[in-house]
Amino acid sequence: MELFDLLSKHNFVNSDVIFLDINMPKIDGWECLKQLKNNPDYNSIPVIIYSTSSAKKDIETAYNLGAQLFLSKPEDFRELTKILEVVATSSQDSLLRNLKGYKCVKII
Repeated sequence: MELFDLLSKHNFVNSDVIFLDINMPKIDGWECLKQLKNNPDYNSIPVIIYSTSSAKKDIETAYNLGAQLFLSKPEDFRELTKILEVVATSSQDSLLRNLKGYKCVKII
């Protein structure tokens, strides 16, 4: 719920990316993703699901609901910092291409 408050209060309509965990209090990541993608003000913001899960069902659900990327939390902190650096420095067009090869990134 805090995400929607932040988005509306601070006019983050043109945000570069939203990292979204599946397990959240009050509404889960799936419901939050649905609401984001059904809202014309926010549906063009790329959403990256960031989760401990690597289950095929969760990955498919994420993409079916409109996520641009599914990132399983890596065990190695260095890998996570490299991935976050790629996300921070990539354009939307090149993000998926630049993240191929990381074993925790699931691209369908």
